[in-house]
Amino acid sequence: MISVKNLTLAFDEKVLYEGLDFTAKNGELTMITGLNGTGKTTLLKIISGEMKVEGAEVKSDCQKIFFLPQKVSYPVGITLFEYILSAFYSNCFKWFTTKSEKEKVLKTLDTLELLDRKDIFVEKLSSGELQLANLAVALVSGADCLLLDEPTSNLDLKNQVKISKILKNLTKKGMTCVMITHDLNLASEYGDYFLGISKNIVLQGNRGEFFTKENLQKIFGLTFNVEFENEKIYLKIFD
Repeated sequence: MISVKNLTLAFDEKVLYEGLDFTAKNGELTMITGLNGTGKTTLLKIISGEMKVEGAEVKSDCQKIFFLPQKVSYPVGITLFEYILSAFYSNCFKWFTTKSEKEKVLKTLDTLELLDRKDIFVEKLSSGELQLANLAVALVSGADCLLLDEPTSNLDLKNQVKISKILKNLTKKGMTCVMITHDLNLASEYGDYFLGISKNIVLQGNRGEFFTKENLQKIFGLTFNVEFENEKIYLKIFD
């Protein structure tokens, strides 16, 4: 679990939000959505410890946090297997990796349906395969908390669903996952808890609490129709 208390975020005297209290629970997929430029990515950086904000209190009982930014620089000339294996070198210098570490990478590749791509150079992989590779790095690193900045952006629908399902299954095993997304349909289908950020507006809650016409209007400045049917949410935007 990760909790943030009394977070006020401002840049150049422009306040994005004030006094934010927010908790991402173990076993839940938390979705963060909202307008661009409202501090969503910055919030992930604060949660990860990459950034500090005076007066804010951030607590975590997670053993290891893995932060996946929206833009990742990939090495050239190494295979997918070697790329994922590099997770074991991230915190310490090593001359070699063990047999068990290599087996863990192979098992993870198999779980993510990437085993047949293990000898392909990273620069030859598709966008969807690269995002799955990043998830593989997170899993073999031993992280129990994932912070993901738009992991499904620029992916086809099949890979968007695939990655969302993987994250959902990881939370069912007790992992803490926080994901930024602009896809409300994807968020409502797989998310457990939601945080919406607009200009000096922060709204949060579970599916039933968050997905209301009033909340979405406040966050996005658009008129929505929201319908619940058999635990599914159907959203429509009116011009």
